[in-house]
This record gives sequence, structure tokens and C-alpha cells, in this order.
Amino acid sequence: MWEGPKACPGQVELAIPPGGTEVLSIPPLATPDILADGLSDGAYRVTVWLAPDHRVIEIEAGIVDLTAS
Repeated sequence: MWEGPKACPGQVELAIPPGGTEVLSIPPLATPDILADGLSDGAYRVTVWLAPDHRVIEIEAGIVDLTAS
């Protein structure tokens, strides 16, 4: 079981200046490709962390089911 905030292979860090915007395009990945990185089958909570002015804002982005078929 994988619990707690941990960096994932797809982690991206970038600096956005005040008043700036950024759009991140995330290409679709097949479940077997993701699980090939050593993750176990199961449901994973996806969270986005923003850190403006040394504060952390956590945004729930949903749950993804990574079950190999």
C-alpha cells in the first residue's frame, strides 16, 4: 500500500510568477504503462499541490483506478 504524500514519477515542479498562468498538458497513459513503474493495482487519489508565498494549497483532482485488465 502506498500512503502519504510521495513524489510520483510524473511529478512536475515549475515557478509561475504572480499574475501569471500556466497550462500543463498531460498526455494519456495506458494503465499497463503506469503499473510498469512498480505501482500496485488499485485506486489512487490524485492531488495537486500549489505553494505560493511558502504556503501549501492542496487541491483534490480525483481518484484514478489503476487496475490492470
